[in-house]
Parts: sequence; C-alpha cells; structure tokens
Amino acid sequence: MPQIYTAEYQPEIGKGIVLMDGGDVTIMACGVLVARAIEAVRLLAREGVAARLVEIHTIKPLDEELVRRCARETGAVVTVEEHSIVAGWAAPSPSTFRRCAPCP
Repeated sequence: MPQIYTAEYQPEIGKGIVLMDGGDVTIMACGVLVARAIEAVRLLAREGVAARLVEIHTIKPLDEELVRRCARETGAVVTVEEHSIVAGWAAPSPSTFRRCAPCP
C-alpha cells in the first residue's frame, strides 16, 4: 500500500481531505480503498477525465460541507467503500447530496 500521508499529518474528526484535485467528477473513498481510488484517478486522467479524490476518514460526523462543495463543483460523485451500504459512509451521502444539488 502506498504511503499517502507524512508522519506529521493529523486527521481532523469530521473533516475530509482533498488528496487530488479535478473538475469532472469527485471520487470519495475511505480506508484501504483510498489507494485503489488513487489508481482510478490516474487511470481516468489517461482518458482525459480530471477526477477529484477526497478521503472521507470519518463517517459520523460526515463532512457535509465538503461533500456538498464537491457535488456542486464537479456535478458527479462516486463513493468507494468496502462496507455495507446500510451502515457504511455512503448511506448518509444521498441525503446530503439531495440537500445541496442533484448529481449522478
């Protein structure tokens, strides 16, 4: 697994972080799938798609402000996780998206 952060990085509860910027689509990932999402962003770049990668490392509280901003700015959001959609972080996401702006 690639090293994503330096030893000095201190995650903030309830705050996601933009790891890679792009304007065509936002990919939101958590946990071990962040490394896979980095690969996806690089693959998309080779196809001419500028993807923004956001790590959402806390689900409760969810960084709704960042989720809304990304949905508004890119118009499309893909969530990447390995957990159940019933209890995973993507479960609260649709209601967050509906409150800010419709996006695929």
